[in-house]
Amino acid sequence: MEKILVVDHELSNLYEYNTILSSAGYGVITAVDGKKGIEKYNKEKPDLVLMDVMIPGINCYETARLIREESRSPHLPIIFISNALQDIESSLNALESVAVDFLIKPVEDKALLLKIRASLRMKHLYDELYATRNMLQRSEAKYRTILETMQDGFFEVDKNGNLTFFNAAATEILGHPREKLMGMNFREFTTSESTGPAEKHYIEFQKSGTQNDLREYEITRGDGSRRLIEISASVIRDRDSRPAGFRGIIRDITEKKNAASE
Repeated sequence: MEKILVVDHELSNLYEYNTILSSAGYGVITAVDGKKGIEKYNKEKPDLVLMDVMIPGINCYETARLIREESRSPHLPIIFISNALQDIESSLNALESVAVDFLIKPVEDKALLLKIRASLRMKHLYDELYATRNMLQRSEAKYRTILETMQDGFFEVDKNGNLTFFNAAATEILGHPREKLMGMNFREFTTSESTGPAEKHYIEFQKSGTQNDLREYEITRGDGSRRLIEISASVIRDRDSRPAGFRGIIRDITEKKNAASE
């Protein structure tokens, strides 16, 4: 059951709101001033706050601000009820600072319920988006941690072949400082003998957009030494499913090749 906190100093109003909202299936919590409203909010954590602008003690805007700070949801609906539009217009800056809605008295039962349903619907949508964003951020952080701790090198390049992401292992294999590698084009570290085949394979890969077979290239590291690497890549697609770059695994196979030739 969704809960609504009603803050109003008029007991007759509290009784009326309680009757209307309870009949509509909401749980109702009441408070007669801002201080009590904050206390009730912290204890009950309602889904929406309905507040008269003329409450005594802590004014309605400060009450709304303090409730917002305690809110588990950054999109908690707070609806002010005022006797006149002028009361709202005179405090637009305060209104905007706590991101609330308002109703002007007299408020018809149907209009009140429609406003509440619409506000709760938006809250649920925002909460879902917020939860999804947090989940994606946690997943991305976990994904990045895995990549940074894996032994194989991992890299991502844009459609022009410029590095946009790489893990610690890839940095070690390529032999350049991380700050220099960011944005570096693959042509800058492949040897002259490997640049031609690498470009040919890159163009073929762009056209096909499929998983690439293992390819071997020779690179020049930052210290001038040459190493033989093995790369397997797959396409990165944009929202329209068009190739936007590539990601892949990179391994240093120099010692392996040397051992096999002995």
